[in-house]
Amino acid sequence: MTLEMHRRHLVRYICALLCVIVVASLLFNRERSQQTSAPLHLAGQDGSHGKELLLVQAVFRHGARTPLANIYFPDTKWSHCGPNEGVKLALHDENGGKSSPPPPIIDTDSPLLPGGCRQGELTKNGYVMAKDLGQWLRTRFIGELGFLSPDFKAEEVSLRTTCIARTGATLQGVLTGLWPDAAAFDAPPIPVNASREAYEIEYGKNQTCPLLGPKLALLQAKVADRDAKDPYAIAYAAKVAKRLHLTTAALSWVRLHDVLAAMIAEGLPLPDGADEKLAKEVADQAIAREGAIIAPIPEQKFLPKEECQQVIRMSIGPLLQRLIDNMRQAGHAQATSKQGGRGLLLAKQDGQGEEEARQRYRGLDDVDEVQQQQQEQQQQQQQQQGWLRRSASGLEGIHQIDGVHHGGGSSSRGGRRLARMFGQGEEGQSDKEPIRRQPKLYLFSGHDSTITPVMAALGAPLSSWPPFVSNVVLELWGSKGKGDGDNKGDDLEVRVLFDQQPLHLRGGQKGGWISLADLEAQLKPYSATMQHHKAECGIVP
Repeated sequence: MTLEMHRRHLVRYICALLCVIVVASLLFNRERSQQTSAPLHLAGQDGSHGKELLLVQAVFRHGARTPLANIYFPDTKWSHCGPNEGVKLALHDENGGKSSPPPPIIDTDSPLLPGGCRQGELTKNGYVMAKDLGQWLRTRFIGELGFLSPDFKAEEVSLRTTCIARTGATLQGVLTGLWPDAAAFDAPPIPVNASREAYEIEYGKNQTCPLLGPKLALLQAKVADRDAKDPYAIAYAAKVAKRLHLTTAALSWVRLHDVLAAMIAEGLPLPDGADEKLAKEVADQAIAREGAIIAPIPEQKFLPKEECQQVIRMSIGPLLQRLIDNMRQAGHAQATSKQGGRGLLLAKQDGQGEEEARQRYRGLDDVDEVQQQQQEQQQQQQQQQGWLRRSASGLEGIHQIDGVHHGGGSSSRGGRRLARMFGQGEEGQSDKEPIRRQPKLYLFSGHDSTITPVMAALGAPLSSWPPFVSNVVLELWGSKGKGDGDNKGDDLEVRVLFDQQPLHLRGGQKGGWISLADLEAQLKPYSATMQHHKAECGIVP
Protein backbone atom coordinates (compact mmCIF):
# COMPACT_ATOMS: atom_id res chain seq x y z
CA MET A 1 0.00 0.00 0.00
CA THR A 2 1.43 3.32 -1.05
CA LEU A 3 1.98 6.26 1.23
CA GLU A 4 -0.73 8.17 -0.61
CA MET A 5 -3.29 5.43 0.12
CA HIS A 6 -2.32 5.44 3.82
CA ARG A 7 -2.87 9.16 3.87
CA ARG A 8 -6.31 8.86 2.30
CA HIS A 9 -7.38 6.18 4.78
CA LEU A 10 -6.15 8.33 7.65
CA VAL A 11 -8.12 11.34 6.41
CA ARG A 12 -11.29 9.25 6.05
CA TYR A 13 -10.79 7.82 9.55
CA ILE A 14 -10.35 11.28 11.06
CA CYS A 15 -13.44 12.62 9.25
CA ALA A 16 -15.51 9.67 10.44
CA LEU A 17 -14.28 10.16 14.00
CA LEU A 18 -15.15 13.85 13.91
CA CYS A 19 -18.64 13.05 12.64
CA VAL A 20 -19.15 10.61 15.52
CA ILE A 21 -17.98 13.23 18.03
CA VAL A 22 -20.29 15.92 16.59
CA VAL A 23 -23.32 13.60 16.60
CA ALA A 24 -22.57 12.41 20.14
CA SER A 25 -22.21 16.01 21.30
CA LEU A 26 -25.55 16.98 19.75
CA LEU A 27 -27.29 14.02 21.36
CA PHE A 28 -25.69 14.78 24.72
CA ASN A 29 -26.73 18.44 24.63
CA ARG A 30 -30.23 17.49 23.57
CA GLU A 31 -30.52 15.00 26.43
CA ARG A 32 -29.11 17.51 28.92
CA SER A 33 -31.55 20.16 27.66
CA GLN A 34 -34.45 17.76 28.05
CA GLN A 35 -33.31 16.87 31.58
CA THR A 36 -33.04 20.55 32.50
CA SER A 37 -36.47 21.45 31.16
CA ALA A 38 -38.25 18.26 32.19
CA PRO A 39 -39.84 19.71 35.34
CA LEU A 40 -41.61 22.35 33.23
CA HIS A 41 -42.37 20.43 30.04
CA LEU A 42 -43.60 17.03 31.22
CA ALA A 43 -46.85 17.98 32.90
CA GLY A 44 -47.70 14.42 33.90
CA GLN A 45 -44.27 13.76 35.42
CA ASP A 46 -43.58 16.96 37.35
CA GLY A 47 -45.36 15.97 40.55
CA SER A 48 -48.76 17.10 39.29
CA HIS A 49 -50.09 13.59 38.60
CA GLY A 50 -53.51 13.23 40.14
CA LYS A 51 -53.75 16.98 40.71
CA GLU A 52 -55.87 19.65 39.05
CA LEU A 53 -54.50 23.10 38.24
CA LEU A 54 -56.77 25.73 39.79
CA LEU A 55 -54.98 29.06 39.53
CA VAL A 56 -51.83 30.71 38.20
CA GLN A 57 -50.33 33.95 39.50
CA ALA A 58 -47.22 35.62 38.07
CA VAL A 59 -45.32 38.55 39.53
CA PHE A 60 -42.60 39.85 37.23
CA ARG A 61 -40.10 42.63 36.81
CA HIS A 62 -40.22 44.83 33.72
CA GLY A 63 -38.02 44.16 30.69
CA ALA A 64 -34.73 45.83 29.85
CA ARG A 65 -34.74 49.61 30.16
CA THR A 66 -32.41 52.56 29.95
CA PRO A 67 -30.57 53.71 33.10
CA LEU A 68 -32.52 55.61 35.74
CA ALA A 69 -29.85 58.31 35.86
CA ASN A 70 -27.10 59.52 33.55
CA ILE A 71 -24.37 59.54 36.18
CA TYR A 72 -21.87 57.08 34.71
CA PHE A 73 -20.60 57.01 31.13
CA PRO A 74 -22.89 59.90 30.13
CA ASP A 75 -21.92 59.85 26.44
CA THR A 76 -23.52 56.43 25.88
CA LYS A 77 -26.29 56.71 23.28
CA TRP A 78 -29.66 55.11 24.02
CA SER A 79 -31.79 55.03 20.90
CA HIS A 80 -33.60 51.68 20.77
CA CYS A 81 -36.89 52.58 22.39
CA GLY A 82 -40.33 53.92 21.49
CA PRO A 83 -43.90 52.65 20.95
CA ASN A 84 -44.38 48.92 20.43
CA GLU A 85 -46.92 46.95 18.42
CA GLY A 86 -49.20 44.78 20.51
CA VAL A 87 -52.34 44.68 22.60
CA LYS A 88 -53.94 47.91 23.77
CA LEU A 89 -54.34 48.45 27.50
CA ALA A 90 -56.79 50.70 29.35
CA LEU A 91 -55.80 51.69 32.88
CA HIS A 92 -58.41 51.90 35.64
CA ASP A 93 -58.04 53.08 39.21
CA GLU A 94 -58.69 50.07 41.41
CA ASN A 95 -59.34 52.38 44.34
CA GLY A 96 -61.39 54.98 42.49
CA GLY A 97 -65.02 56.02 42.70
CA LYS A 98 -67.42 56.72 39.88
CA SER A 99 -65.87 60.09 39.06
CA SER A 100 -62.22 59.12 39.54
CA PRO A 101 -60.02 59.44 36.45
CA PRO A 102 -57.54 56.70 35.58
CA PRO A 103 -54.32 57.03 37.59
CA PRO A 104 -51.65 59.02 35.74
CA ILE A 105 -48.42 57.59 34.40
CA ILE A 106 -45.88 59.24 36.68
CA ASP A 107 -42.68 59.13 34.60
CA THR A 108 -43.72 60.51 31.21
CA ASP A 109 -41.42 63.52 31.60
CA SER A 110 -38.25 61.68 32.59
CA PRO A 111 -35.09 63.41 31.32
CA LEU A 112 -33.87 62.60 27.83
CA LEU A 113 -30.68 60.61 27.33
CA PRO A 114 -28.21 60.91 24.44
CA GLY A 115 -29.76 59.01 21.55
CA GLY A 116 -33.35 60.07 22.24
CA CYS A 117 -34.64 57.61 24.86
CA ARG A 118 -35.76 58.75 28.28
CA GLN A 119 -34.32 57.65 31.58
CA GLY A 120 -35.93 54.43 32.77
CA GLU A 121 -37.70 53.77 29.46
CA LEU A 122 -38.40 50.23 28.26
CA THR A 123 -36.22 49.44 25.27
CA LYS A 124 -37.05 47.42 22.17
CA ASN A 125 -35.04 44.53 23.61
CA GLY A 126 -36.98 44.88 26.85
CA TYR A 127 -40.24 44.52 24.95
CA VAL A 128 -38.93 41.39 23.24
CA MET A 129 -38.08 39.99 26.69
CA ALA A 130 -41.65 40.66 27.79
CA LYS A 131 -43.07 38.90 24.72
CA ASP A 132 -40.76 35.96 25.38
CA LEU A 133 -42.14 35.68 28.91
CA GLY A 134 -45.67 35.76 27.50
CA GLN A 135 -44.78 33.05 25.00
CA TRP A 136 -43.41 30.90 27.82
CA LEU A 137 -46.68 31.36 29.72
CA ARG A 138 -48.54 30.35 26.56
CA THR A 139 -46.39 27.24 26.11
CA ARG A 140 -46.76 26.23 29.74
CA PHE A 141 -50.41 26.98 30.47
CA ILE A 142 -52.00 26.62 27.04
CA GLY A 143 -49.79 24.24 25.09
CA GLU A 144 -48.66 21.88 27.84
CA LEU A 145 -51.36 22.05 30.49
CA GLY A 146 -54.37 23.25 28.47
CA PHE A 147 -55.35 25.43 31.43
CA LEU A 148 -55.97 28.73 29.65
CA SER A 149 -57.95 29.33 26.49
CA PRO A 150 -55.83 29.65 23.33
CA ASP A 151 -57.65 32.88 22.48
CA PHE A 152 -57.93 35.82 24.87
CA LYS A 153 -60.94 35.79 27.18
CA ALA A 154 -61.25 38.72 29.55
CA GLU A 155 -62.99 36.68 32.24
CA GLU A 156 -59.93 34.41 32.58
CA VAL A 157 -57.48 37.11 33.62
CA SER A 158 -56.92 39.84 36.18
CA LEU A 159 -54.16 42.30 35.38
CA ARG A 160 -52.28 44.86 37.43
CA THR A 161 -49.40 47.22 36.76
CA THR A 162 -47.72 50.08 38.52
CA CYS A 163 -48.22 53.55 37.07
CA ILE A 164 -44.76 53.66 35.57
CA ALA A 165 -44.55 53.43 31.79
CA ARG A 166 -42.07 50.56 31.59
CA THR A 167 -44.23 48.20 33.66
CA GLY A 168 -47.30 48.95 31.56
CA ALA A 169 -45.31 48.41 28.36
CA THR A 170 -43.91 45.17 29.78
CA LEU A 171 -47.42 43.93 30.56
CA GLN A 172 -48.36 44.84 26.99
CA GLY A 173 -45.54 42.64 25.71
CA VAL A 174 -46.38 39.74 28.01
CA LEU A 175 -50.03 39.75 26.90
CA THR A 176 -49.02 40.04 23.25
CA GLY A 177 -46.83 36.95 23.57
CA LEU A 178 -49.46 35.10 25.58
CA TRP A 179 -52.46 35.89 23.37
CA PRO A 180 -51.37 37.21 19.96
CA ASP A 181 -55.02 37.38 18.83
CA ALA A 182 -55.65 40.16 21.35
CA ALA A 183 -53.22 42.36 19.42
CA ALA A 184 -55.45 42.49 16.34
CA PHE A 185 -56.04 45.98 14.97
CA ASP A 186 -59.76 45.96 15.84
CA ALA A 187 -59.37 44.27 19.23
CA PRO A 188 -60.69 46.37 22.14
CA PRO A 189 -58.36 47.67 24.87
CA ILE A 190 -57.80 45.25 27.72
CA PRO A 191 -58.72 46.61 31.19
CA VAL A 192 -55.79 46.80 33.59
CA ASN A 193 -55.95 47.73 37.25
CA ALA A 194 -53.54 50.26 38.70
CA SER A 195 -53.56 52.79 41.51
CA ARG A 196 -52.24 56.18 42.37
CA GLU A 197 -48.81 55.94 43.97
CA ALA A 198 -50.18 56.64 47.43
CA TYR A 199 -52.03 53.30 47.21
CA GLU A 200 -49.32 51.29 45.44
CA ILE A 201 -48.86 47.69 46.65
CA GLU A 202 -45.99 46.51 44.42
CA TYR A 203 -43.23 48.62 45.95
CA GLY A 204 -42.75 50.69 49.04
CA LYS A 205 -41.37 54.14 49.76
CA ASN A 206 -42.35 57.26 51.68
CA GLN A 207 -45.11 58.16 49.20
CA THR A 208 -46.80 54.76 49.63
CA CYS A 209 -46.22 54.42 53.38
CA PRO A 210 -45.16 57.53 55.33
CA LEU A 211 -43.78 55.55 58.28
CA LEU A 212 -41.72 53.34 55.98
CA GLY A 213 -39.54 56.21 54.79
CA PRO A 214 -37.68 56.68 58.10
CA LYS A 215 -37.05 52.94 58.38
CA LEU A 216 -35.55 52.83 54.89
CA ALA A 217 -33.40 55.87 55.70
CA LEU A 218 -32.18 54.15 58.89
CA LEU A 219 -31.25 51.00 57.00
CA GLN A 220 -29.47 53.02 54.33
CA ALA A 221 -27.42 54.76 57.00
CA LYS A 222 -26.53 51.43 58.64
CA VAL A 223 -25.40 49.97 55.31
CA ALA A 224 -23.23 53.04 54.64
CA ASP A 225 -21.75 52.87 58.14
CA ARG A 226 -20.93 49.18 57.70
CA ASP A 227 -19.15 49.86 54.41
CA ALA A 228 -17.21 52.74 55.92
CA LYS A 229 -15.83 50.43 58.64
CA ASP A 230 -15.07 47.43 56.40
CA PRO A 231 -11.47 47.51 55.07
CA TYR A 232 -12.29 44.93 52.37
CA ALA A 233 -15.30 46.93 51.14
CA ILE A 234 -13.21 50.09 51.01
CA ALA A 235 -10.36 48.40 49.13
CA TYR A 236 -12.65 46.65 46.66
CA ALA A 237 -14.57 49.87 45.90
CA ALA A 238 -11.28 51.65 45.25
CA LYS A 239 -10.13 48.83 42.96
CA VAL A 240 -13.32 48.91 40.87
CA ALA A 241 -13.34 52.70 40.73
CA LYS A 242 -9.76 52.78 39.48
CA ARG A 243 -10.48 50.10 36.87
CA LEU A 244 -13.42 52.10 35.50
CA HIS A 245 -11.67 55.47 35.82
CA LEU A 246 -14.11 56.69 38.48
CA THR A 247 -13.55 58.33 41.83
CA THR A 248 -14.26 56.20 44.89
CA ALA A 249 -16.34 58.97 46.42
CA ALA A 250 -18.66 58.90 43.40
CA LEU A 251 -19.08 55.11 43.36
CA SER A 252 -22.60 53.82 43.96
CA TRP A 253 -22.91 50.07 43.49
CA VAL A 254 -26.61 50.31 42.75
CA ARG A 255 -26.26 53.08 40.16
CA LEU A 256 -23.23 51.42 38.58
CA HIS A 257 -25.07 48.12 38.28
CA ASP A 258 -28.05 49.96 36.80
CA VAL A 259 -26.08 51.28 33.83
CA LEU A 260 -23.92 48.18 33.26
CA ALA A 261 -26.96 45.88 33.24
CA ALA A 262 -28.71 48.17 30.77
CA MET A 263 -25.68 48.22 28.49
CA ILE A 264 -25.38 44.44 28.48
CA ALA A 265 -29.10 44.00 27.78
CA GLU A 266 -28.82 46.33 24.79
CA GLY A 267 -25.63 44.79 23.47
CA LEU A 268 -23.78 48.09 23.84
CA PRO A 269 -20.00 48.11 24.27
CA LEU A 270 -19.05 48.21 27.91
CA PRO A 271 -16.85 51.06 29.14
CA ASP A 272 -13.08 50.72 29.21
CA GLY A 273 -12.06 48.39 32.02
CA ALA A 274 -15.43 46.63 32.33
CA ASP A 275 -16.51 43.16 31.25
CA GLU A 276 -19.43 40.88 32.07
CA LYS A 277 -17.54 39.24 34.95
CA LEU A 278 -17.06 42.61 36.59
CA ALA A 279 -20.71 43.48 35.88
CA LYS A 280 -21.77 40.32 37.75
CA GLU A 281 -19.59 41.26 40.73
CA VAL A 282 -21.10 44.75 40.72
CA ALA A 283 -24.61 43.23 40.67
CA ASP A 284 -23.74 41.12 43.73
CA GLN A 285 -22.39 44.16 45.56
CA ALA A 286 -25.51 46.12 44.63
CA ILE A 287 -28.02 43.57 45.93
CA ALA A 288 -25.99 43.14 49.14
CA ARG A 289 -26.72 46.81 49.83
CA GLU A 290 -30.14 47.44 48.28
CA GLY A 291 -31.50 44.11 49.47
CA ALA A 292 -30.54 44.99 53.02
CA ILE A 293 -32.69 48.12 52.69
CA ILE A 294 -35.82 47.05 50.82
CA ALA A 295 -35.82 43.36 51.84
CA PRO A 296 -33.91 43.06 55.12
CA ILE A 297 -33.34 39.69 56.78
CA PRO A 298 -32.15 39.05 60.36
CA GLU A 299 -28.86 37.50 59.16
CA GLN A 300 -27.72 40.96 58.06
CA LYS A 301 -27.92 42.03 61.74
CA PHE A 302 -29.28 45.48 60.96
CA LEU A 303 -32.75 44.86 62.40
CA PRO A 304 -34.36 42.18 64.57
CA LYS A 305 -36.55 39.61 62.83
CA GLU A 306 -39.84 41.32 63.63
CA GLU A 307 -38.68 44.66 62.22
CA CYS A 308 -37.33 43.00 59.06
CA GLN A 309 -40.77 41.50 58.54
CA GLN A 310 -42.37 44.87 59.20
CA VAL A 311 -40.31 46.63 56.50
CA ILE A 312 -41.45 44.13 53.87
CA ARG A 313 -45.02 44.21 55.20
CA MET A 314 -45.11 48.00 54.96
CA SER A 315 -43.76 47.75 51.41
CA ILE A 316 -45.61 44.91 49.64
CA GLY A 317 -47.75 43.44 52.44
CA PRO A 318 -51.05 43.98 50.56
CA LEU A 319 -49.63 42.30 47.44
CA LEU A 320 -48.66 39.20 49.42
CA GLN A 321 -52.07 39.17 51.10
CA ARG A 322 -53.75 39.38 47.71
CA LEU A 323 -51.76 36.43 46.40
CA ILE A 324 -52.83 34.29 49.37
CA ASP A 325 -56.46 35.46 49.19
CA ASN A 326 -56.64 34.60 45.50
CA MET A 327 -55.39 31.07 46.15
CA ARG A 328 -57.69 30.52 49.13
CA GLN A 329 -60.67 31.64 47.08
CA ALA A 330 -59.73 29.38 44.17
CA GLY A 331 -59.46 26.44 46.55
CA HIS A 332 -62.83 27.26 48.05
CA ALA A 333 -64.30 27.53 44.56
CA GLN A 334 -63.07 24.03 43.73
CA ALA A 335 -64.50 22.54 46.92
CA THR A 336 -67.90 24.18 46.64
CA SER A 337 -68.25 23.57 42.89
CA LYS A 338 -67.96 19.83 43.51
CA GLN A 339 -71.14 19.94 45.58
CA GLY A 340 -73.48 20.20 42.61
CA GLY A 341 -72.19 23.48 41.30
CA ARG A 342 -74.07 25.59 43.88
CA GLY A 343 -70.99 27.23 45.31
CA LEU A 344 -70.02 30.78 44.57
CA LEU A 345 -66.98 31.12 42.30
CA LEU A 346 -66.23 34.64 43.55
CA ALA A 347 -68.24 37.70 42.67
CA LYS A 348 -65.07 39.58 41.95
CA GLN A 349 -65.05 43.36 41.96
CA ASP A 350 -62.59 44.83 39.47
CA GLY A 351 -61.55 48.05 41.11
CA GLN A 352 -62.31 49.43 44.55
CA GLY A 353 -63.71 46.87 46.94
CA GLU A 354 -61.84 43.87 45.54
CA GLU A 355 -60.51 42.80 48.91
CA GLU A 356 -63.83 43.60 50.59
CA ALA A 357 -65.62 41.46 47.98
CA ARG A 358 -63.43 38.50 48.81
CA GLN A 359 -64.21 38.86 52.50
CA ARG A 360 -67.92 39.39 51.87
CA TYR A 361 -68.39 36.29 49.78
CA ARG A 362 -66.01 33.89 51.49
CA GLY A 363 -67.90 30.96 52.97
CA LEU A 364 -71.20 31.63 51.17
CA ASP A 365 -72.06 28.39 49.39
CA ASP A 366 -75.40 29.28 47.86
CA VAL A 367 -75.68 31.47 44.78
CA ASP A 368 -79.22 32.52 45.72
CA GLU A 369 -77.98 33.75 49.08
CA VAL A 370 -75.23 35.71 47.40
CA GLN A 371 -77.65 37.31 44.97
CA GLN A 372 -79.92 38.34 47.83
CA GLN A 373 -76.99 39.89 49.63
CA GLN A 374 -75.99 41.68 46.44
CA GLN A 375 -79.44 43.24 46.17
CA GLU A 376 -79.26 44.46 49.75
CA GLN A 377 -75.90 46.09 49.06
CA GLN A 378 -76.68 47.25 45.53
CA GLN A 379 -76.31 50.94 46.22
CA GLN A 380 -72.95 50.49 47.89
CA GLN A 381 -71.69 48.23 45.13
CA GLN A 382 -72.74 50.68 42.45
CA GLN A 383 -70.54 53.28 44.10
CA GLN A 384 -67.70 50.79 44.28
CA GLN A 385 -68.19 49.93 40.62
CA GLY A 386 -68.05 53.55 39.52
CA TRP A 387 -65.07 52.99 37.24
CA LEU A 388 -67.13 50.59 35.14
CA ARG A 389 -69.78 53.24 34.54
CA ARG A 390 -67.06 55.77 33.82
CA SER A 391 -65.41 53.47 31.28
CA ALA A 392 -68.76 53.10 29.47
CA SER A 393 -68.38 56.72 28.37
CA GLY A 394 -65.64 55.62 26.01
CA LEU A 395 -62.26 54.00 25.62
CA GLU A 396 -61.63 55.08 22.05
CA GLY A 397 -59.43 58.05 21.32
CA ILE A 398 -57.59 58.02 24.65
CA HIS A 399 -53.93 58.92 24.55
CA GLN A 400 -51.32 56.24 24.70
CA ILE A 401 -47.90 55.78 26.23
CA ASP A 402 -46.01 52.63 25.14
CA GLY A 403 -49.28 51.00 24.25
CA VAL A 404 -50.95 51.83 27.57
CA HIS A 405 -54.15 53.87 27.45
CA HIS A 406 -54.69 56.02 30.50
CA GLY A 407 -57.09 58.81 29.76
CA GLY A 408 -60.71 59.51 28.96
CA GLY A 409 -62.39 59.79 25.59
CA SER A 410 -65.66 60.80 24.02
CA SER A 411 -66.56 57.81 21.88
CA SER A 412 -68.89 55.29 23.49
CA ARG A 413 -68.15 52.35 21.19
CA GLY A 414 -65.13 51.10 23.14
CA GLY A 415 -66.97 51.76 26.40
CA ARG A 416 -69.86 49.58 25.25
CA ARG A 417 -67.39 46.82 24.48
CA LEU A 418 -66.00 46.97 28.00
CA ALA A 419 -69.49 47.22 29.48
CA ARG A 420 -70.55 44.09 27.65
CA MET A 421 -67.32 42.43 28.77
CA PHE A 422 -68.41 42.96 32.36
CA GLY A 423 -72.09 42.16 31.79
CA GLN A 424 -73.44 45.74 31.69
CA GLY A 425 -75.99 47.48 29.51
CA GLU A 426 -75.04 50.13 26.97
CA GLU A 427 -75.78 52.96 29.37
CA GLY A 428 -73.19 51.61 31.75
CA GLN A 429 -75.75 50.77 34.42
CA SER A 430 -75.80 47.23 35.69
CA ASP A 431 -79.25 45.68 35.51
CA LYS A 432 -78.01 43.01 37.86
CA GLU A 433 -74.67 42.82 39.59
CA PRO A 434 -72.90 39.96 37.79
CA ILE A 435 -71.54 36.92 39.52
CA ARG A 436 -68.22 36.33 37.82
CA ARG A 437 -65.99 33.33 37.97
CA GLN A 438 -62.63 33.91 39.54
CA PRO A 439 -59.90 34.54 36.95
CA LYS A 440 -57.61 31.65 36.14
CA LEU A 441 -54.60 33.93 35.75
CA TYR A 442 -53.39 36.95 37.72
CA LEU A 443 -50.52 39.00 36.31
CA PHE A 444 -48.67 41.65 38.35
CA SER A 445 -46.21 43.81 36.42
CA GLY A 446 -43.67 45.35 38.77
CA HIS A 447 -40.04 46.13 39.49
CA ASP A 448 -36.87 44.75 41.04
CA SER A 449 -38.21 46.37 44.22
CA THR A 450 -41.18 44.01 43.86
CA ILE A 451 -39.30 40.77 43.18
CA THR A 452 -36.60 41.32 45.83
CA PRO A 453 -38.93 41.58 48.87
CA VAL A 454 -41.21 38.83 47.47
CA MET A 455 -38.24 36.46 47.39
CA ALA A 456 -37.19 37.48 50.90
CA ALA A 457 -40.73 36.85 52.17
CA LEU A 458 -40.66 33.41 50.55
CA GLY A 459 -37.54 32.65 52.56
CA ALA A 460 -35.29 32.70 49.48
CA PRO A 461 -33.46 36.06 49.61
CA LEU A 462 -31.56 36.95 46.45
CA SER A 463 -27.77 36.89 46.34
CA SER A 464 -27.64 38.79 43.05
CA TRP A 465 -29.77 41.46 41.43
CA PRO A 466 -32.96 40.10 39.82
CA PRO A 467 -32.53 40.26 36.04
CA PHE A 468 -34.93 41.97 33.67
CA VAL A 469 -38.30 40.13 33.45
CA SER A 470 -37.32 38.11 36.52
CA ASN A 471 -40.51 36.43 37.70
CA VAL A 472 -42.18 34.43 40.44
CA VAL A 473 -44.98 32.09 39.34
CA LEU A 474 -47.37 30.45 41.81
CA GLU A 475 -49.36 27.48 40.49
CA LEU A 476 -52.18 26.35 42.76
CA TRP A 477 -53.09 22.67 42.44
CA GLY A 478 -55.86 20.63 44.09
CA SER A 479 -56.37 16.89 44.20
CA LYS A 480 -58.71 15.51 41.57
CA GLY A 481 -61.89 13.92 42.87
CA LYS A 482 -61.68 15.65 46.25
CA GLY A 483 -63.64 18.54 47.55
CA ASP A 484 -65.72 17.76 50.62
CA GLY A 485 -66.76 21.38 50.96
CA ASP A 486 -65.14 21.90 54.35
CA ASN A 487 -63.00 24.68 52.84
CA LYS A 488 -59.96 23.59 54.83
CA GLY A 489 -57.90 23.25 51.69
CA ASP A 490 -55.82 20.43 53.15
CA ASP A 491 -55.21 19.01 49.67
CA LEU A 492 -54.14 22.31 48.10
CA GLU A 493 -50.53 22.57 46.99
CA VAL A 494 -48.55 25.35 45.35
CA ARG A 495 -45.79 24.94 42.85
CA VAL A 496 -43.41 27.89 43.08
CA LEU A 497 -41.25 28.79 40.11
CA PHE A 498 -38.56 31.45 39.98
CA ASP A 499 -37.44 32.44 36.50
CA GLN A 500 -39.17 29.34 35.08
CA GLN A 501 -37.36 26.95 37.43
CA PRO A 502 -38.76 25.19 40.53
CA LEU A 503 -37.94 27.07 43.73
CA HIS A 504 -37.38 24.86 46.76
CA LEU A 505 -38.76 26.54 49.87
CA ARG A 506 -38.23 25.71 53.50
CA GLY A 507 -40.82 23.10 54.42
CA GLY A 508 -41.50 22.36 50.76
CA GLN A 509 -40.83 19.35 48.57
CA LYS A 510 -38.65 18.63 45.55
CA GLY A 511 -39.80 20.32 42.37
CA GLY A 512 -40.94 23.56 44.00
CA TRP A 513 -43.97 22.02 45.77
CA ILE A 514 -45.28 23.32 49.10
CA SER A 515 -48.68 23.04 50.73
CA LEU A 516 -50.82 26.16 50.60
CA ALA A 517 -51.08 26.04 54.38
CA ASP A 518 -47.27 26.06 54.75
CA LEU A 519 -46.88 28.79 52.15
CA GLU A 520 -49.48 30.91 53.90
CA ALA A 521 -47.68 30.40 57.21
CA GLN A 522 -44.40 31.47 55.59
CA LEU A 523 -45.94 34.65 54.14
CA LYS A 524 -48.22 35.56 57.04
CA PRO A 525 -45.68 37.72 58.97
CA TYR A 526 -45.08 39.74 55.80
CA SER A 527 -48.69 40.09 54.62
CA ALA A 528 -51.21 42.81 55.43
CA THR A 529 -54.71 43.73 54.38
CA MET A 530 -55.09 47.25 53.00
CA GLN A 531 -56.76 48.30 56.24
CA HIS A 532 -53.92 46.98 58.37
CA HIS A 533 -51.36 48.40 55.96
CA LYS A 534 -52.82 51.88 56.26
CA ALA A 535 -52.85 51.63 60.04
CA GLU A 536 -49.23 50.44 60.22
CA CYS A 537 -48.14 53.14 57.79
CA GLY A 538 -49.85 55.87 59.79
CA ILE A 539 -52.30 56.74 57.03
CA VAL A 540 -55.39 58.43 58.44
CA PRO A 541 -58.62 57.37 56.66
